[in-house]
Amino acid sequence: GNSNLLLGYRSGYSNTNGSNNSFLGYLSGRSNTTGMANTFIGSYSGNQNVNGSNNTFLGFYSGNSNSSGSGNNFMGTNSGFSNTSGKENVFIGTESGYSNTTGNFNSFIGYHAGRTNTRGRYNVLLGYEAGLSSDTSFNTFVGYQVGRANTTGTNNVFMGYRAGYINTISSNNVAIGVEAAGSSNPSSGDNVSVGLYAGWANNSYSCVFLGTGAGQNAVNGRAKIMIGPQAGYNADDAPYSIFIGGSAGLDFSTGYENIII
Repeated sequence: GNSNLLLGYRSGYSNTNGSNNSFLGYLSGRSNTTGMANTFIGSYSGNQNVNGSNNTFLGFYSGNSNSSGSGNNFMGTNSGFSNTSGKENVFIGTESGYSNTTGNFNSFIGYHAGRTNTRGRYNVLLGYEAGLSSDTSFNTFVGYQVGRANTTGTNNVFMGYRAGYINTISSNNVAIGVEAAGSSNPSSGDNVSVGLYAGWANNSYSCVFLGTGAGQNAVNGRAKIMIGPQAGYNADDAPYSIFIGGSAGLDFSTGYENIII
């Protein structure tokens, strides 16, 4: 190999034809044979890389298990630790993307962000423990512990402190705001919750909650629309109903197909 910089005990130890690499640290890039244009900095960084190329691993054990994955950027202790063939990922933060093995095109930024993901793709998880338990694809979680319990739910957008916090398998949701849909049933889906605690306890499908506390305790009843501060706040069972305006239907109890403005 040509144009390599190898510093540290057995860094780049197995390199044969790999070129334009920089390995700095104890056993960094130890198994690399033909991988090219890699930068591994930190003890055990890229330790098992064989032919993966164009990777940047910065931190203790970062990208440790990577063998053929290419185009990855891992920064932080144990970031991307288990990655083997996953490509074009960005993991920044302690143990971010720790369990990722074959997942591609993910961006995990924050302590333990996307830690459990193994094969999920096209995810953006930003924040402390954002998407911690998630192992699926096409989600965007932004904020502290956002989507923390998500496992297989897909096509979700959660933004704000603990938005979608206990969601596990629900898909096609939008929750924006502090604890928006934060205690929503883990299996409900196709909902839009925007505002502080909007749709917080929702247990149904195809609902729209817009405004601070809109439908906050509206547990049951599908296809309901609640727009305005505390609209339908306690409307426990109001399927196919529409509440529009501040405190509209605030203490409404049960009933179908109602319109309160």
